[in-house]
Formats: sequence, C-alpha cells, structure tokens
Amino acid sequence: MSNTRYQFLLVDDSEDTRLLVARALRMLPHDLTWVMTAEEGRAAVAAKKFDFVLLDVDLPDGDGYTLCRHVVQALPDVPIFFVTGRNSAIDLLAGFSMGAEDFINKPFRPYEFRARVVSRLQKHFRQIGREFVIETAGLRVNQTRGQAFAGGVEVSLTAPELTVLCHFICNPDRALTEDSLGLAAFSSGDIGQDLPVAAYVKALRTKLGAYGSFLVHEADGTYSFKPVPLGTGKRALAGAPSITV
Repeated sequence: MSNTRYQFLLVDDSEDTRLLVARALRMLPHDLTWVMTAEEGRAAVAAKKFDFVLLDVDLPDGDGYTLCRHVVQALPDVPIFFVTGRNSAIDLLAGFSMGAEDFINKPFRPYEFRARVVSRLQKHFRQIGREFVIETAGLRVNQTRGQAFAGGVEVSLTAPELTVLCHFICNPDRALTEDSLGLAAFSSGDIGQDLPVAAYVKALRTKLGAYGSFLVHEADGTYSFKPVPLGTGKRALAGAPSITV
C-alpha cells in the first residue's frame, strides 16, 4: 500500500476556517500547512511542493488574488480554490482570471467542501498518473486500483460495494439515505450488481469484519458512518492529518 500523503496549503488568517478545513479533509491521508499571510504563503510554495492550495481573498498583508497568480507561476497545474466570504461576480471573475478553479464561500458545509475538493483532486491525479487514496479509522481505499483494506488486510469487494464504502468514508458527518447510497452503487458502472442498498451494506459489514460495525443503520431508516474504538480502548485515528503552522 502506498504511504503517500497529500500536501495541502491553506492561506487564511482564520482559525475557524482552519478547523473546518481540517474537519472536512480528515478522510484523506494528508498534511495541512496553515499560514496566515500572503508573505508566508509565498515562502511556503517556495519551500514545498503542494498538491492543493486553498486561499482567502482578504489577507492581513495583501490580497489573495495577487498571491494566486504567484502560486500559479510557482506550482503550475496544481488546483487552487478560494475559500472566502466574497461571492460577487467581480470577485469570481478576478479569481478565475488569476488561475483559481473554484470559489467556496464561508461559512461552508464540510461535506460540500469535501466533495468539491475530492472531485478536483481525483481529476488532477488522473491527469498526472498518480493513485488516489482515502482512509480513516483503519479503513483504506485505493480508488485508482479498486482495492480496499481493513486494518491493513486487503478485502475483496465488488465495484458497487467499493463505491458504497467510499461514500460512507467520504461522508462521516451526514445521515445517508438509501437513495444516495443507491446512486453511489449505480455509479460504479457494474450493472450486473442490481441489489437493494441494504444488501450492499450487509455485504460490506460482513466483509469488513470488526470494521463493519462502523456502518450504522439508524432508527429513522438512514445510514451513517461512525468509527468506534477497536481493541485499544481509544478512538481509531488511522489516517489522521498532521498540521504545520
């Protein structure tokens, strides 16, 4: 299994934003470098190769637009998103003209932020021929190779089961409906596996062993992903991000 960790840069002087970003990305094996000024942002991109850059527009010592142009020159082809309270047409035009690919408005929902970042990161990695992995609490999925691991042991899953598991892992803070899980299974493209959602979840719970308990069927009929302690008496933290400041 690859030990590659994704390198994220966040340039924003808000601790609240840093906490939201860290929460949203916790299912990615990543390191988050957080700096608060444009000057620190320029120094960061000069010192390190990043896979994804997140910028605020309003920085204590300048604007994110100018910094965005600098990042584009220093890190060609690396995805850049603005995370900002601004959302006027002029702001959007300015950001896109400087090389940003998306605007995410504050305050944002972690699952929406995560979906947009993950989608762009997957596309970027396909373009450069790099594997894409998600992991949390002892579960790891290599989406490029179509492999799943539970506690370091490979688990054989069908394509729909794999996509349903990814949907669970990528949405730890949401109540998941049968419709959303069914769409995930259907998106695998394996039309030969036309089963009820409950059947996919049941199969996953069986194949994942002790980790199958993370997939919870709630009393209201929805599903949720709830990692729990396994053996050590402590909450599993596999794949937890590290943060440098």
